[in-house]
Amino acid sequence: EAEKKATSLTAGANLNSSLNGVVGYIARNLATLTNSGNIVFSGDNTTGIQVEEGAVGANSGNITLDGVGSVGLKATANTLATTLSSTGNLTLNGSWDGADDATRTTGVLADGSQVSVTVGDGINAAAVNLNGAGSVGVHATAGSTVTVNDKVAVNFDINNADQIAFWVDGPYSDIITHAGVT
Repeated sequence: EAEKKATSLTAGANLNSSLNGVVGYIARNLATLTNSGNIVFSGDNTTGIQVEEGAVGANSGNITLDGVGSVGLKATANTLATTLSSTGNLTLNGSWDGADDATRTTGVLADGSQVSVTVGDGINAAAVNLNGAGSVGVHATAGSTVTVNDKVAVNFDINNADQIAFWVDGPYSDIITHAGVT
């Protein structure tokens, strides 16, 4: 276990792709990921940063997603404590097909009882920009917890419909917002 905790990736590269199904970074099995680079994906069903079972992730880069069904920050875990934090901006341009929730572009997806995600540091301004129709800012499910700190603005696009700032479902799932001036 100590060897796994010693596994880390520190990245500052800017990632750009138009391919479908691309994942920028994955951390799992107690690894640590720190990203400061920007991620811009225009393909469908892409993921910027993904952390799983026991991993720790930190992002300060901006993530822009243009494709449908894409996720900026994704954390999943049911066994080991898994954390993900981000101070970067999330821009969601992909539009929902109007029927299948899997085609909604999502800024933060937290899934599982051992997941804790923090958006913003409460000091510096950050934004979740919902530009695509049906886009979702933060989705907490299956007992996960997401904290959205002060100075994080969730911005809706007045030209698109069916956008969701915060979507919580499943027993013990929580989204905690610390409201303030942005």
